[in-house]
Amino acid sequence: MATTARERKVELHNCTCGVRLEVGYFDDRRDARAAAAPVLSDVACPECGKPKTLSLPAGAEKTVQVEAVEPTDDGEGVAG
Repeated sequence: MATTARERKVELHNCTCGVRLEVGYFDDRRDARAAAAPVLSDVACPECGKPKTLSLPAGAEKTVQVEAVEPTDDGEGVAG
């Protein structure tokens, strides 16, 4: 049985303190789990500690990592 490398998905979000957050997780949904509803997960801003609720694929909440990143001027791809 061949194994495939896991690929971390990354999304950008903003904290209310102004820090840009890079949220990474593994989306390992397969078969019946692929149809599972997304789950809400609270993550903490690494700068101020404020909680932020995110919608993630079922199971991804177990692998989520949050890091502060340098802001860019374009603002593209950033969810509130």
